[in-house]
Amino acid sequence: MDIVISKETNDYLDRIERESQRKIDEEQRRWYEMKQRLLGDSIKQEYPSNPEEAFESANEGLYYGAQISKIREKGGICSVPYDEFQLVHTAWDIGVHDYTSIWCFQLGMGGQVKIINFYENHGEKATFYCDWLNDQKYKFGRHIFPHDGLNHDAQMTTWVDLCKAVLHGKYVVLPRETKGIFDGINVVRSILGRCVFDEKNCRKGIEHLEGYRKLWDDKLGCYHNTPLHDLHSHASDAFRMLAIGIKGMEASQGGSIENDLKAINRYFS
Repeated sequence: MDIVISKETNDYLDRIERESQRKIDEEQRRWYEMKQRLLGDSIKQEYPSNPEEAFESANEGLYYGAQISKIREKGGICSVPYDEFQLVHTAWDIGVHDYTSIWCFQLGMGGQVKIINFYENHGEKATFYCDWLNDQKYKFGRHIFPHDGLNHDAQMTTWVDLCKAVLHGKYVVLPRETKGIFDGINVVRSILGRCVFDEKNCRKGIEHLEGYRKLWDDKLGCYHNTPLHDLHSHASDAFRMLAIGIKGMEASQGGSIENDLKAINRYFS
């Protein structure tokens, strides 16, 4: 049976023909129409017609993949040394039986966010990570924790309590994201364009941000707008704390921790 080529397919292939300056004949158009009917929107992933579609396909399902690629293109993954005249802030994701991840960053001129270090490990207590941070010899500003930084252990002690005893700085514990994490993911997207990453110290963290993706549904053949929980999740969750923390710091214009939290609550209410 002959395949009838739709107007949409013809219009699309006409544009590709003009851009590539290559003739697409009737047989090729029928083949594309047949694949389009079988694959639907996934056809550009399986059969990209140009580099732009290949780029889009490579980043399909990734939350930050396209933005990290643009940061690379602009030279934003490079040497970002510690500036001893600026405070270092940290952002955490706490893992009890899985990874704890920490980003270290400084706020630069013109709203630039300088990501100078990343660290992760698992199966260790709070003081272990504080020792690593103290070994960096940074001058600390704010330590930004998720809500579970205030969860009590069997000894009725919290991670924040343990850190405060050995790690200087001010402590911000962010509220639980009662509406889900997607507002926070959008805040990350709004911050990433301002970020530069130290290529050496943040290599593993950058890989995690690039790999953070949506959950794939084999039965439906599509992505859910739900993050896949895997080895990339913890660093990405910590970076979400970083972005939300910066939002509060900037809205409170360098004010108190209480003003940071008020600004964050206003934003997410």
